Amino acid sequence: TLAKCFNNHDVFMGVVKIRRGETAKIFTSITDMESLYILFSHFAHVIKDKIDPKDPNAARTKEIIQKIQSMCGNRAPPSQLSTTTTVIGAAV
Repeated sequence: TLAKCFNNHDVFMGVVKIRRGETAKIFTSITDMESLYILFSHFAHVIKDKIDPKDPNAARTKEIIQKIQSMCGNRAPPSQLSTTTTVIGAAV
């Protein structure tokens, strides 16, 4: 949900959330720590792609994202994970 809401102006116009089915697919895809790290790394990458360079907090946000990716072992998302909206077969 954080990746969906980050830098999304729709949060000021209405409700922005992922569907229950999508949430279930994400949770059921996490079977071990490796899959959890991959998922965290993926969503950190999604947020990183949404950072507006004009944002005064852009550097700090990138720094935090780098820490998250570092904690996740800088795992690259598998090819089936799109960096835009698809995560293990679920749109987010």
